[in-house]
Amino acid sequence: MRTALTQGSGGDARPLLLSWRRRVLLAGAFALPLAYAPVAYDAFVIPKLALARLIVLTLLGLQVAEWIWNRGVRIRRTPLDVPLLAFVCSAGLSTLLAVNHNVALFGTYTRFDGLLTIATYALLFWLTVHSLTGAGDARALMRSLLAGCAVAAVIGILQTVIATATASGHPGETALSFGGVFRPTATLGNANEFGILLAMVLPLAVYETIAARTWATRVIGGSATLVFLLAITLSLSRSAWLGASAGTLLVVTRSLQRRWRIAMIIALALGVLTVAGVTASRAGSSSSIVSAVVSRLATLGDPTGGSAASRLHIWSDTARVIAARPLAGWGPDSFGLVYPRYQSGNWTPGTTIDEAHSEVLQVAATQGLIGVGCYLWLLVALFQSFMRGRAADGAVALAGGVLAYQLALQFNFTWIPSAAPYWLLVAAAVVKWTPQPREAAAPRRARTNSGLTIAATGVALAGVAGAVIAGTLPLAADAAFLGALDAQHRGAIPLARSLIGDARARAPQESAYAVRAGDLALDLRFGDVPGPDADWRAAIAAYTEAAQLGTPQATAYRHLAVAYRALNRRSAAIAAARTAVALGPYDGINAELLRALLATS
Repeated sequence: MRTALTQGSGGDARPLLLSWRRRVLLAGAFALPLAYAPVAYDAFVIPKLALARLIVLTLLGLQVAEWIWNRGVRIRRTPLDVPLLAFVCSAGLSTLLAVNHNVALFGTYTRFDGLLTIATYALLFWLTVHSLTGAGDARALMRSLLAGCAVAAVIGILQTVIATATASGHPGETALSFGGVFRPTATLGNANEFGILLAMVLPLAVYETIAARTWATRVIGGSATLVFLLAITLSLSRSAWLGASAGTLLVVTRSLQRRWRIAMIIALALGVLTVAGVTASRAGSSSSIVSAVVSRLATLGDPTGGSAASRLHIWSDTARVIAARPLAGWGPDSFGLVYPRYQSGNWTPGTTIDEAHSEVLQVAATQGLIGVGCYLWLLVALFQSFMRGRAADGAVALAGGVLAYQLALQFNFTWIPSAAPYWLLVAAAVVKWTPQPREAAAPRRARTNSGLTIAATGVALAGVAGAVIAGTLPLAADAAFLGALDAQHRGAIPLARSLIGDARARAPQESAYAVRAGDLALDLRFGDVPGPDADWRAAIAAYTEAAQLGTPQATAYRHLAVAYRALNRRSAAIAAARTAVALGPYDGINAELLRALLATS
């Protein structure tokens, strides 16, 4: 009696399993840019991380089920296998030697760039390569990603137009506005990430327009191109502008004859200006949006002002962070724990600097020169793979996407909202560039039996179940965290303490939840002033756990010092206050508390 795995496949489960893997990939590529969970406090990053894990574990379960069915492991080899494995191993070495093992393994809250996430990217690439049978599948995957990004782009455009028309943004430069214009974040939660993601897919849309064989597909491709261009422009992200320009020029110069290249570039520029003018004028805010774009363009020639100046200072300080541990680094995602001790100025007042804002420097600081060597090896392998397969249909477009992302990344850092889609793009690129990949020889399959069918089915279902659990646990924990914050705001402290306990139970590795538990134990109401129901010992226990987990929050140590002082534990209070000053050297409250403790001791 045939099971669901063998129906319609002539006794061979591989075609059906492969079909399901492709469906998972297509749905995942569309959903990754759009994943959003309003029930969670981190409504943007955690849902995308959960979805990436869901995709990886589901694909892994289906892949292992196929191997069980075929009684052999079939591996598709790619030029990126060895350098990518070396990069993951470098991250593993850095994790073993990290300043905080929990942070290095899981990453910090809202960043999550630890070893597990790095391994997730590698598995996402590897399993995607094994799920694409050829160039047709690769193109379908990219079109699904384009569709998801197009929806995100439309959301971002509407977000900017409506917000700018109904309210006034900050007149200066912030993460959310520039020149009074609200920058779009859409479903990514960050304007730079939004711009980088769209810069990565813009070359693909341009190629779809150029290579279209019917007017219908050309109109669709052209419309997507204009939407992406407008959204990237409104993001006011200079790194995204740079990446989009480089990637698009690569596609245009390699895909069109000379007389058409100039016409294409002019048409794209005029299209963006026209759509921007019409859209902005209908919102009654054309002058502010256009002037903000012009002003932002003007800053490209002045690297000493605004966020560009901050980056230059951060890069200079990062050199000393790297020199302190040059070989293996401080551990993945540990930058925020270390950088304040080497910070030479208050470059971003009121904001903690937890990234180097340059990918190569970030890798050098967290994984050392060994990690940088593996990272450069990976880029070289990508370039060599492209050069070998550059004549393939659409090869240049995928190279343009890789170029756009990597160029923008040198002024930013790897982050899940754009990084997860990037590894899907890289997998599609490698499949395109190597149309006939080598596969390890599989042993001859024995006769099918019911036990084999049950085992394969069980593994597939276990993979899906594990994926669902791995995806829902972080969301459930963060939903409880959001509930605790809401209860605290309403003054329902007992409920807030109960909810934060739920969050810590579901995600015990998150230091942010332990910090909030300490705040609730102190019953903090006005800054650092504990409430009448303060539980000093519970607060000390929560803050101590947060310190062990690796919190980069200086306020956690300051509040820990306050709790120790209340119990007359002066030496412990002074030690906690010193750490608060080390992590927040430009916060006067930390220094004032330390001075007061030293004076009374």
